[in-house]
Amino acid sequence: MATPSSSPVDTRIYPSILQQTKWPCKFFNFGKAKPNNISFFNPGLVERPDGLWLITRRSRNERNIRIGFNDLMAFKLSDDYTPLYGLGMRFQRFFDREHFEDPRATYHNGVTLISSCNFVVTNNGAGWTGAHQVLNVFNRMDDKNIWQVDRRIDPIYGFNGPAIGKDTGAEKNWLWFFHQNLLHMVYSTDPHIVCRFSPGGVFEQEYKTTSPKDLGWKYGTIRGGTPPVLIADGGEYLSFFHSSLPDEKFRRRYYMGAYTFEAQPPFKITRITREPFLAGSDQDVWSDKKPLVVFPCGSRLKEGKWLVTMGVNDLACAWIEMPHADLEPLLFDVNPLENRKRFFFNSNGGVEVSPSPSLTAESQNWRSAQSKPARRPCDLTT
Repeated sequence: MATPSSSPVDTRIYPSILQQTKWPCKFFNFGKAKPNNISFFNPGLVERPDGLWLITRRSRNERNIRIGFNDLMAFKLSDDYTPLYGLGMRFQRFFDREHFEDPRATYHNGVTLISSCNFVVTNNGAGWTGAHQVLNVFNRMDDKNIWQVDRRIDPIYGFNGPAIGKDTGAEKNWLWFFHQNLLHMVYSTDPHIVCRFSPGGVFEQEYKTTSPKDLGWKYGTIRGGTPPVLIADGGEYLSFFHSSLPDEKFRRRYYMGAYTFEAQPPFKITRITREPFLAGSDQDVWSDKKPLVVFPCGSRLKEGKWLVTMGVNDLACAWIEMPHADLEPLLFDVNPLENRKRFFFNSNGGVEVSPSPSLTAESQNWRSAQSKPARRPCDLTT
């Protein structure tokens, strides 16, 4: 669910995402696994005992269907994030030609959970059943090395009904995570709504908190995002989000930021970035009539570094890697009167973070020329 926002048109010019930051940022190369009639984009990320996996939307061009036919694939990644090989994913379907798109993945206690937007295209491409959220449980591969779903859950909450066609409205971008071994889901950002579910996916409890009137993010409605990851020594979860603004030439432009929330009920928002890490650009692969998109779906924190996977312009997959120490100074307290020490996990446990420069001089000069001066933390209270 989205957070309402009223925002101006963005008239700035952005270079390729590869040039917007000093941090390593690259496109995934799928090689021969990507024929000309297929696009991979909006990938989730999950690390399991058998390695690091990219779970990506696969869109096949089909006549009379503007969005193509969408399902998911799993790609094993090398240590340098190169896709080594791809495997199919077999889902439980209730209708012919069900679509699955925009996956988020979570691993916990030997089980992989993959959520996605689910729907059916109707009337030869003229209509659809609407955006439905589904959660698929995987814990095995079949004898052909295809990811085989063990259980399908159609959670009933918000506008989401028990099946496709039984929703009362559209639902997208649900973010699942485990808190103290219990299944939870981030539903919206403002108000911040986190829900607890039973192991079988039945809604149990809602935690709802409000935030200051102005969170300090001026780039449109905040939407999820990557599944929350515990970052603080008894303190916070962090999630990377996307938002968008109208664009005079390209319909809409998307942006990527991050926020944190308390690692205990009621999961109140604590910090948020004020400026985007990345913005969609027409200098990257792009097609006419598509928006300019950066769409984070997966993240991993390992040895003090974040790896974030994202879709680009509804056509490609990319990743960015950033040190957590660089991210810390960019997160502003929602309540600046609170004085909390910040920690992150590495192999030695919780380590206090000292602020450090997050951008190269070239990046700072470019951002200064493109955007307003950075606001101080106290601006969030006005």
